[in-house]
Amino acid sequence: MDDKTEEYIGPNQAMSIIDRSQRIVRQSRRWHMVAMLAMGLITMFFFAFLGWVPLERWAKYEIYLVFVPIIFYQLLVSIRKKHPTTGSKELRRFERFIFNIYTGLMVVAVATCVFLLQPGTLPAAWIGVVPALPCFYGAWRMRS
Repeated sequence: MDDKTEEYIGPNQAMSIIDRSQRIVRQSRRWHMVAMLAMGLITMFFFAFLGWVPLERWAKYEIYLVFVPIIFYQLLVSIRKKHPTTGSKELRRFERFIFNIYTGLMVVAVATCVFLLQPGTLPAAWIGVVPALPCFYGAWRMRS
């Protein structure tokens, strides 16, 4: 045998390599699924807090509350960077699409909450469901 020949891999060894690579891909997807689910839940809780707690209680902390979603979003981005996906380009494109939709709907929901709805009311709390929906859909699609 010369140096250019490849080593023969038996069927059992090949199956173990395939199983290991599938497990790695599933673990990678789990991180992103949990991040999307957490993002949707935190978004709903954030708007529920703004909608159900009277304005007088959090008005003096209003400037700090603006940073809560930004800090959480940055935390999820850092998790995403620490656990890069091993999925396909389609998966990365889908994930980018979900986060773009989420960002757009979050801007619309915050603007609606601030300019159209009265803070401390039930509609101001329920508006948080709108930006959370793409996150839940993304988590559902990534579950497999």
